[in-house]
This record gives sequence, structure tokens and C-alpha cells, in this order.
Amino acid sequence: MEKHWGMAVKVERCFGCKICTISCKSENYAQFVPEASQLVEENPVFWVRVQEEISGNYPEFTARYYPTICRHCQNPSCLAACPTQAIIKRHDGIVVISQDDCNGCGLCITACPYQAPQQNVKTGRAEMCHFCLHRLDKGEEPVCVTACPAKALIFGDLNDENSELSTLISSRQPIQLPQDPRNLPSVYLLTT
Repeated sequence: MEKHWGMAVKVERCFGCKICTISCKSENYAQFVPEASQLVEENPVFWVRVQEEISGNYPEFTARYYPTICRHCQNPSCLAACPTQAIIKRHDGIVVISQDDCNGCGLCITACPYQAPQQNVKTGRAEMCHFCLHRLDKGEEPVCVTACPAKALIFGDLNDENSELSTLISSRQPIQLPQDPRNLPSVYLLTT
């Protein structure tokens, strides 16, 4: 059976350190930018962003953090919205934007209920997480997964019912966020 890559976020383990954000930025842009301090200046796009939800009032409040990335949907609305066919859903479930074909119209950005595609102000084209394809090709996991000190991110094959990812998803309750269920995301936010 063909692999279908996906990810789960153990929300109770995430403490908002943003190492996933920093490691993603370094991994995917450091080859183009010589100084680490220029990573944000050169391109303010972040493929991984950490969301924070605070409920209650001081001193009785709770905070919840979780990274948000492209959900690599099975039925991606960004793909349907793209007039140049720059967005491709690969056979392994990964959704990618061809930088050669993107015209920068922004329709994918508007269509995505997860705000995954973002406009690179320097190139004018849309970009988003691609699960570190260059690492997957070498048999490695996405850098955000390996860098997470809390081990809050689990990556794997959704088609393998015995994988850690599939077992985790079947044993946990997903967090219900405002989203379009027709997209069928392959990234899950899970509670205990």
C-alpha cells in the first residue's frame, strides 16, 4: 500500500517554545541566507506558527499551545482555488506549491481555512510547509518533529494502522477547531 504521510500534535505536551518555528525557518531558508539574524528580514513567512489560546482569568487561567502548519488535506481547498495548477497533491498525500508555476494571485491563501499558504513578499509567490521533502527523500523526518524538545509532534504513515501515528490518532480525541471538514486534513491536533 502507498504511504500517506501525516502528523499528530500532542497539544498537552506543547509549551510554546517555538523551536519548531525556528528549526523550520533555519532548515528551509538557511541555504539562501548567510546570517541567521537575516532569516526573518529576508522572508517573514513562517511555515510553522505556534498558536496560543488562553482561557479564564488570572490567577485561575489555562494556556494551550499548538503549532499550526499546512494540514496536507486529502481534499485541499487551496488546490481547487489555484488557477495555474501550481498546487499539487502528491501520491503520498503531501500538498506542495510549485514555485515555478505560482503567479502570486493569493487565491490559495484566501481558500485555505487553516491559513497555511503565505505570500513571500520578496518573490511574490505563495509558500507553505511541505513536510521537509528534502529530508523525507533521505529517510529523515521533518525538522520540526526532530527538533521538538517536548516530543509533541509525531510524524508517520497514516496508511500503516500499526504506526505510532495511526495508533495515537485512534486513541485520542481530536481538538475541534473552526475548519472546513470537507478538506479532510492529514495533520491532527490531539488531546490526552
